[in-house]
Amino acid sequence: MKCQKCDVEFKKRDIQGVNVEYCPDCLGVFLHHGELRKITHKTTGDIEYASIENFDPENLFGMNCPLCRDEKMVKINFVSYSDISLGYCSKCKGIWLDKGELELINKEIDKLNMDPENWEHSICVFLAKLPF
Repeated sequence: MKCQKCDVEFKKRDIQGVNVEYCPDCLGVFLHHGELRKITHKTTGDIEYASIENFDPENLFGMNCPLCRDEKMVKINFVSYSDISLGYCSKCKGIWLDKGELELINKEIDKLNMDPENWEHSICVFLAKLPF
């Protein structure tokens, strides 16, 4: 698999026990469906669902999916009220993180875990627990 930004072959690296693909040039990381919740700090609810629940398929991220190649990724926010923008492939459900975004996501999760009374977070946790 190649980075769609740099046209460089991905390398593999272990993050929290998950073997993920990353670009050695731009340090972006491609995550397969389900891997984001495995490599981030723990919290209640499903952070992948909370991140993709309201994405706009017309809001393009600016690169194709590294796995699907011809599928355009769309821009999503890590949880609807954050400023952390990720790439999302609606075909394979893969997620692209730019350099440093994993650390920003973990800081946001830590902040949410310290303030469980935050109403926006409580709503997202509730929605993430609904059976779909």
